Amino acid sequence: STASGWRRLEPSTLIGHEVWDVQQEAFDLQELFIRHQRLRITILVLAKVWTSMADILLPVLKHKAHGERVVNALQLLFTIMPRRRALKLVDLSPSAFHERLSRIKARCGLSPAERCFKRHPLQLALREVRIIKALFAEQAFTCWPGVSLYYEGLRHRGLHIALSTFYKYTILLGLKRKWRKAITKTIGLRATRPNEYLHVDTTHCELDHGIAASIVFVSDNFSKAILGWRVALGKHATNVVAALHDTIATIKAHHPTQPCAVLVADGGGENHAVCVDELLRTTDHPIITKIIARKDICFSNSPIEAVNKIYKQYLRHHQPKTLAALLQVTEGFVHEYNILRPHGSLRGRTPMEAYTKPEQELDFRQAIREAHAHRIAENKQLNCTLCSTGRS
Repeated sequence: STASGWRRLEPSTLIGHEVWDVQQEAFDLQELFIRHQRLRITILVLAKVWTSMADILLPVLKHKAHGERVVNALQLLFTIMPRRRALKLVDLSPSAFHERLSRIKARCGLSPAERCFKRHPLQLALREVRIIKALFAEQAFTCWPGVSLYYEGLRHRGLHIALSTFYKYTILLGLKRKWRKAITKTIGLRATRPNEYLHVDTTHCELDHGIAASIVFVSDNFSKAILGWRVALGKHATNVVAALHDTIATIKAHHPTQPCAVLVADGGGENHAVCVDELLRTTDHPIITKIIARKDICFSNSPIEAVNKIYKQYLRHHQPKTLAALLQVTEGFVHEYNILRPHGSLRGRTPMEAYTKPEQELDFRQAIREAHAHRIAENKQLNCTLCSTGRS
């Protein structure tokens, strides 16, 4: 009966019952400590392991593909440790974390960079992005490199942006072009005016039924323009003579006061036949002196070989099977190469523009500045679904 009475008794009616509450709390804490006494040691070991592996793991975590997962994991760590300590574990500053967090929260489905146009008005407007896509999608520009597409947009499509920005957005948009790293080359012959150095070379194309056709190009070193060309069956010196005749006519038409020129050729027999030497000897305006690459000079005939390389891209694309088709492809290539296609090495000019007006330079700086201001105003007025609903 006495035990039952004590059990029914309320502890709060006894003197000193506060001590019992404190004791009970201490017992609970002691029980919790005993249960998790190795937790602190475990956390310290994990921290040491992370520190030793940080140089391997941090580059992976900083990859753009893992950005959202890292932010989510950090927010989970903030619940059990101070923010600065959690950010220090992933080598991230508070400002960089908040920038990533805001980018995820305000992700824009309209922007290729997934950034809100109002918060980041300096990014390219949708109109400019559509121009870049249209340039890469146009069939006529299939054989053009990226730098030619850039200058085409800069000159004729209203795409007034920097070349680096153009390359950045081609990567963001996933546009297919084989961007190659710059190859360090020795500086070869560099002309300071048109017709100072001319280059001649013969390339070949296999047609149906085992027929081989020869294509002769004569180009100008300064402007990279093709001044004369010939397509024929067989590899004969008469093809070189015909291409040189066209070259001389082009020089007289555009530079009638040209006194002399130097013709660079490789060691091929078609370039040194009697008929070729006779043509050069009897031509007195301009006086053309022939030299052999890697023999009379230490340089190769690479300028004309670069033209042949571009030409073969067109051959692979069109795949002519007959001589008539090859003539048509070559004529279209020369017209596009000389007149339509801007060249990056000529700062956006076409070869014939550089050949006929060597002193003229294209200046797009004012247009780019105006487009910059217009882009900011255009992006600030754009509303995506996220902005229109008022969410941040």
